[in-house]
Amino acid sequence: MGECTLDKRPELEALTDDILDNLAWPSPDEILAGLDEVIVFGTGDAANCVTDILNSYSVHIVCYVDNDVKKHGSLFRQ
Repeated sequence: MGECTLDKRPELEALTDDILDNLAWPSPDEILAGLDEVIVFGTGDAANCVTDILNSYSVHIVCYVDNDVKKHGSLFRQ
């Protein structure tokens, strides 16, 4: 009979490590290089960073959307 334990963490950690080692996730560069155009949600500081990154990969930003109605109809960047 196998060892009886309530703590399954070592088994789960081994299983998780095995699964993650065998996944073939695309790199951020591969994802960005495959984009043609996007819609950016949000117009805060993070959107500024995202815009710079997307521009560096020549990804066309169709528009920016924000749930703040005071920002609707305005330009995000000029």
